[in-house]
Amino acid sequence: KNEAIDVDQIKKVLDEQADDTVDPVSWGEIKDEFNQEWLWSGWVPHGEVTFIVGHQGSGKSAFALYFADCVANGSPLPDGSVVGKTRGVLWVETEGRQAENIRRANGWGLDPTYIHSPSDNLRRVIDLNDPADKALIRSHAMRDDIGLVIIDSLGGSLMNENEASAKVVLQQMGRMAQETNTTFLIIHHLRKPNNQAKGPQRIVLADVRGHSGITQFSPSVIAIDYEGHEMPRFLSPLKMNLVHPPASLSFTIGVMGLAWDETSDNQVQRAVVEELVAWLEDLLAAGPMKTAKIRENLDKAGYDIELLKRAQHYPSFQMVDYGGERCLALS
Repeated sequence: KNEAIDVDQIKKVLDEQADDTVDPVSWGEIKDEFNQEWLWSGWVPHGEVTFIVGHQGSGKSAFALYFADCVANGSPLPDGSVVGKTRGVLWVETEGRQAENIRRANGWGLDPTYIHSPSDNLRRVIDLNDPADKALIRSHAMRDDIGLVIIDSLGGSLMNENEASAKVVLQQMGRMAQETNTTFLIIHHLRKPNNQAKGPQRIVLADVRGHSGITQFSPSVIAIDYEGHEMPRFLSPLKMNLVHPPASLSFTIGVMGLAWDETSDNQVQRAVVEELVAWLEDLLAAGPMKTAKIRENLDKAGYDIELLKRAQHYPSFQMVDYGGERCLALS
């Protein structure tokens, strides 16, 4: 750094580079090649990173599993629409809860055929700082049959999201999503809540742990608000760079999955809900039953499974191990 600066040499190099430059391109001459594709219109852009954030116990992993079923099996999205094309899902577990998520999927009666783990070692915990693990994720994301990668969760690998390494990892995830044309859904935690504050506290972007360093790599950040005590949960947009933010959606989590509230014009009357609940109680009176078998009986009886899901917070049901299977039973 103590060497003398050769100004003439620098000027010569700049002049040579100037001779090689190309003319700038007018935006008016550029064809519209930037039409954004969506995995879930207005919420989850395709080929980008989307964050799902919330406090512990808010239902982030449950929502991710619900969304994985929508992508892999074509189940209805929260607004009733469906994905344009079903794709396989890669679930990257960083917290050692793979078995728990698989049990939940089986308990909900989901078809897990097209939901994959990075390796056949289900006890393996992926480290997003490990070059070998990142290469493994990339190799799977490049597959034509994989359209969604779920990272559960960011904090499981990066204990301090304010570190420069966290920014590097998120930048790499963003590039990986764009280069492989695969959507990345990353689960992340919020800062600890302010217990001194009075009344409900609406989640804002500043509540995201390390938000100033990591959310810049995502055009879409979605929060799950949950006050607890059997209250509905709210899926709300915190950051939407590519579209006008949609309205929040509310849902509950029952033993058979997520149930999304409809508009007031289409809400199910209490009498109908009670009828469905009574039917299920009669069905389970003989003993526990696998959720797949319950669905078969629902179809035969002409009931809508989505309506029954909305009633799960009303009666008392529980999942039990029965005959080596996860079954639904009366509590």
